[in-house]
Amino acid sequence: MAEEEAVHPAAAELPPPPPPPPGWDVGLTSIDVTTNKTEYFVGEQIVVTVTGIYDGDIENTINITEYVEITGNDPSTAGSKTITARTGSFEESTTVLVKQAKVISLAVTKAPDKTVYYSDSDTAITLNGIEVVGTLDNASTINISIGSLQVVSGYNLTTAGQKNITIKYINTDSTIQTVDFQITVAALTGITAASDKTEYSRGTDFDAAALTVTANYSNGEHKAVQLSAVNVNYSSYNKNTAGAYTITVSYGGYSDTYTVTVTVPYVLELTINSGSNKKFILPIKQDTANDLYIDWGDGEQQHYTGNPTSYRDLTHTYPDTGDYVIKLGGSTYSTYPSGALGFGFTGSGSSGGDFDNDFNSDLNRSKLKVVSGNLVALLGDYNGSNVHMFDSTFWKCTNLTTVSAGLFSGIAGAQYMFYCTFGDCTKLTTIPAGLFSGVSNGSDQSNMFDYTFSDSGLTSIPDGLFFGINGNAYKIFYRTFLGCSNLTGNSAKTSDGRYLYEAYPNNGDDCYSGATGLSDYASIPVVWK
Repeated sequence: MAEEEAVHPAAAELPPPPPPPPGWDVGLTSIDVTTNKTEYFVGEQIVVTVTGIYDGDIENTINITEYVEITGNDPSTAGSKTITARTGSFEESTTVLVKQAKVISLAVTKAPDKTVYYSDSDTAITLNGIEVVGTLDNASTINISIGSLQVVSGYNLTTAGQKNITIKYINTDSTIQTVDFQITVAALTGITAASDKTEYSRGTDFDAAALTVTANYSNGEHKAVQLSAVNVNYSSYNKNTAGAYTITVSYGGYSDTYTVTVTVPYVLELTINSGSNKKFILPIKQDTANDLYIDWGDGEQQHYTGNPTSYRDLTHTYPDTGDYVIKLGGSTYSTYPSGALGFGFTGSGSSGGDFDNDFNSDLNRSKLKVVSGNLVALLGDYNGSNVHMFDSTFWKCTNLTTVSAGLFSGIAGAQYMFYCTFGDCTKLTTIPAGLFSGVSNGSDQSNMFDYTFSDSGLTSIPDGLFFGINGNAYKIFYRTFLGCSNLTGNSAKTSDGRYLYEAYPNNGDDCYSGATGLSDYASIPVVWK
């Protein structure tokens, strides 16, 4: 029964014949078995006819198919089939051939999902999504599975154009049927390299991850390229040197370039007037190691390195008389215990401080108008010695009108640090409350603000000027506002609202001497005035 149950329904043998009518076999002398044809396809029903011959007369016949037993007419498998009819003592057989149907033609009814290929990245044809119908030699059709199809080799995906791709189906008898479908091959014609990051601050590593590479194709398409497939040559890039650098990107036999720029974050700006002689001097101290970048404000830039041979090493001549903004960045470093850059705008040379006493010309001093940014950012570490760091830096800069908050931020206080820093700056009438913000307290701040604003043009002391400064240091405010006759309003206070002379009564000798316009002048202790 198991074999019968496995037989295709269309191929099942005939059921047992019904009981014959009485007397149907009287005179039966033989039987004959015939089929409607001699060859069949697997699964096709074999039609059997059994004829009874009576009294030996071949013309005296009756169709007795339904009354006899028929075996061997199973078309579920291919091969030669012997069909036998039996009834009583009579048995007769015939032979037929059952064949496996085979595909005799193919047709593509739906193209694959992918019909456009790229010469730089595609190497094989994929048939995903294709639909192919096969016509059998029994006139029926079947859907051919993708797994039964093979792509015929020999196609070329490296050159552009329309391509015919041949696929094949192999029958069980090894006969082959083929059909073509069409694809387009887009050839790589070049690449385009670009980056979201083309400007780098000095000291910053090159960032290849910001790069985008686009492949350009012969069909007008453009496609992003994975960075892992790209070669990026940035060997010329020097993160420590300002300038423009060419980056070369290669892919698929093509290359493209783009430019990145290493820039110096300018940390200090000086607004100056070139004056009648159209010149300005930036004094750099001797034995100072420099890596200084200068934008002179007239389109000219300079990268100054090495050690200068004199205090006035950098003189610039301008094309015209007028105002210019000089920008400074980079660094300068000295082995002197108490100084380095020598950027003072004074004419004397007393104490050797960092921005101290080296401008050497009243004419040059008078050209400075505005200072903004951060002086400390240029200086680096001076062996921990900040004594006299800004001694007389802007002394007698008589046309200086504006200085920015945070100008000295990032340094620890020290002895005589701001000695006469803005002395005799007669046009400096106002200063920001945060001028000294970012100055931390050092171990010895005695005389730190000696003469800092003496004889300047200040008209008021901003609330908060000395907030955060520890005034418990010997004469830290000695003659700080000496001779500031234009001062009005309150004298300087601490962050808790006390006047300096209340918080530090012993540390401000002559601090307000001559500042008689202060509203609390009468209350100021004699020693402070």
